[in-house]
Amino acid sequence: MGMKVNYLTAKKYKNAFNCKKCPQSLDEDGCPVWAEQIWTDKLTGDSIVNKGCGFALMQHLLVDVVKQAATAPAEISQMRQEVVESVQKATIATLAFHKAKEEALISSEAGGIVLIETNDNENENGELTHA
Repeated sequence: MGMKVNYLTAKKYKNAFNCKKCPQSLDEDGCPVWAEQIWTDKLTGDSIVNKGCGFALMQHLLVDVVKQAATAPAEISQMRQEVVESVQKATIATLAFHKAKEEALISSEAGGIVLIETNDNENENGELTHA
């Protein structure tokens, strides 16, 4: 069984690689390098069609890919820091609870009543914070 071949350029481009007289189209009279790409402006959200020589557009595309790849580690680092802070807060709250529980048990064995005080406060979002 032979390998399947898929032809992506079935057109016979009459002006292929005629850069001096670029046909600026992708049809049969055009060039296979001509590209039309839809890009979205991140600031405004507007979509724009960029048309041009594929060799020139590729440079912009590669720069954009590198920029996006450079921001990903920063976002991951921020998420990692948020997880670490959340675990630290949960650990502090758990330790404070167990300490208060132990003190209450010791006090009850001695026959006294103890009010358990913690430095935890509830913020406006209903989350416990440790002072």
